[in-house]
Amino acid sequence: MTVYQVEGLPGVHLAGPGNFSRAGAANPALTIIAMSRWLGDALAR
Repeated sequence: MTVYQVEGLPGVHLAGPGNFSRAGAANPALTIIAMSRWLGDALAR
C-alpha cells in the first residue's frame, strides 16, 4: 500500500485533492471522502 505514502517519509500518508494527477471536477468533496475512507481501511488492515 504505497499509493498515498509520502516519498521519503515512511509511515506518512496523505489523502486529499493533492493526490489528484490532474484538475478534476468543480467539487471533489465526495472523491476526497472516498479516498480518505479507502486509505483508512487499508491502513487498518
